[in-house]
Amino acid sequence: VSFNAGSQVLVEDAAGDDVTTIKNALATIVPEGDTNLAAGLQGGFAALDRHDAESRADRLLVFTDAELRLAQEERVQAYLRVMNQYAALDFGTTLFGVGSAFGHEVAYEISQVRGGNYFFLSDYDRIVDVFDNEFRFFVAPIAYDAALSISVPYSFDIAGVYGIPFEGNLANQVAFRIPSLFLSSREGGGAILFRVRAGALVDFGQSNTVADVSLSYETRLGTMETAPTVRATLPERLDPQAATAYYQDDSTKRAVLLLDTALALRNAAEDAYAQCTYYSDYFGSYYGGYYSCGDANDPQRAALRLGEFLVYF
Repeated sequence: VSFNAGSQVLVEDAAGDDVTTIKNALATIVPEGDTNLAAGLQGGFAALDRHDAESRADRLLVFTDAELRLAQEERVQAYLRVMNQYAALDFGTTLFGVGSAFGHEVAYEISQVRGGNYFFLSDYDRIVDVFDNEFRFFVAPIAYDAALSISVPYSFDIAGVYGIPFEGNLANQVAFRIPSLFLSSREGGGAILFRVRAGALVDFGQSNTVADVSLSYETRLGTMETAPTVRATLPERLDPQAATAYYQDDSTKRAVLLLDTALALRNAAEDAYAQCTYYSDYFGSYYGGYYSCGDANDPQRAALRLGEFLVYF
């Protein structure tokens, strides 16, 4: 199914190894008109629905170079409505941004649709990597509607949440809902990090419970499962003023270093550059717009921040 202002069915039904039929259909595509992603999704899902079978998992793979951003609100909401409509019928969607990234906000919105995920295909090597190493994972979620809850004792406070958008109040308990979980061949996978601040009454001479983490989810068979609660603890006789930080294991150390790197770069960027404002152009939500940025704020302070951070390497 190809799409511009509307959608057209190029091949109604073909096996994945019928390369000749597929290539002949692709050869008929020419650039024209618009990039109406909602229309493409609607046409693709309709074709999937016509060939639906209980023995197969239904997933639509969508390739587009559309520069989708939350600034194009009408278009973003239009294709999200179509995704949600068919997600309720157990149709999954994988969107590929080919040569043009959607932006992290739009990628997050896609991930919030049941069975939805997103990849940015920057070049040929990335395409080969994704389809050789990730295909068997991104077409098959392992769980749905995962509920993650973190509770910390009142002697500690949650000071920050990283790795997933969080707009609630930081308190002694936070909860998240993750619509779909996928496996990945990438070493280490992803991470959600919580920064916890110790109160004045915490005694580091003894072992301390930092947090209890609980997880429940729906399996692919539709049953609900609850994982055993995981308790995070600090060992006794830790020195909070020690020159060397304590890490439970190497993976935790790598995750914290990555987070600190991202925060240092963000702070330096905020120092170096003024805030930018997005303006829609004449065509509004169809073709995006432009950014207007002020003068640099304090590049010397930005350089100083980065220099202070280098000691961690």
